[in-house]
Amino acid sequence: MRYQIIARRMSPPASREYTHIAAVQYRSGAVATCTREEMVLLLELGNTAFVQGANHQSEVAVFEVNGVKYLRTHADGYWDDNLLSLPTF
Repeated sequence: MRYQIIARRMSPPASREYTHIAAVQYRSGAVATCTREEMVLLLELGNTAFVQGANHQSEVAVFEVNGVKYLRTHADGYWDDNLLSLPTF
């Protein structure tokens, strides 16, 4: 299945220091919400996700830091932060 990620929730929400995406809101027909870990699992099972930009789509991929898996976008051969430009919920 293909998911369009349309919003994000950060954790901890009020932190001015390090934060990470804790959950995403996505569209695959209806709008739904899942945790970052659930989206990671969906992607690892072979599903795909993207963020729609003004002129292009950025693919969402999984990357790992110190044994923790996170989401990040990849477009035009570069890793970028398109997920962080999405609205929060």
